[in-house]
Amino acid sequence: VIVVVLIAGALALYRTLGQPGYGDLALADRIAFAKDIRENRPDQQAAMDSLPKGFARENVDPKFLALVEQLRSTLETRPDDLQGHRLLAQQEANIGNFAGALSAQRTVIRILGDQATTKDIGDYGEALVLAAGGYVSPEAEAPFREVLVRDPQDGRARYYIGLMLVQTGRPDQTFRLWDGLLRRGPPDAPWIEPIKGQIMSLAQLAGVDYTLPKIGAGARPGPSTEDIEAAAEMSRQ
Repeated sequence: VIVVVLIAGALALYRTLGQPGYGDLALADRIAFAKDIRENRPDQQAAMDSLPKGFARENVDPKFLALVEQLRSTLETRPDDLQGHRLLAQQEANIGNFAGALSAQRTVIRILGDQATTKDIGDYGEALVLAAGGYVSPEAEAPFREVLVRDPQDGRARYYIGLMLVQTGRPDQTFRLWDGLLRRGPPDAPWIEPIKGQIMSLAQLAGVDYTLPKIGAGARPGPSTEDIEAAAEMSRQ
């Protein structure tokens, strides 16, 4: 997951801001351009359709693949088996079948209904991102937003909202969110290493003279996503 998202984030930075011939724009024009990108970006299905068919099977024990296939077959007749579909979502991701993992996690959400926890909802959002090759579609953004309504400091949701923002041309907003995550830690959180690999480039794009902070130092907590986006809508003089 870390490798996939790290690569996706790096490619997004280049695609959005590093195109040869990309002209300099006034701040208001950049904000308007980014808003247009965000509002008109491809949906989940379009992103999935653009990816190569099939999934990675390298270095996977054929016996393990057979077990996953057996689990799939068993669950076809047990559509409400919560634990079974949780397990299937995990194992499909383990073999690189992110589309299959998404399908299983979608079933988990259906079974749970209103009982779905922030973790369940975040898992679903992450499954959407991975199934789209690291792209945060509008459909993937929605569950992370729901998580943040329940828990505004959820690190995984803040990470992926940041990834969405940089993919839609707002590295300055991503920088603020991700800097806050680094300062909060903990050092072993799964989003820390991907952020460390990209935040210096983000700082440069955001016009910030930046020194990597001590991870988990706890100083200067990051703003809420609502704060960032409200500020982005304000007129600049």
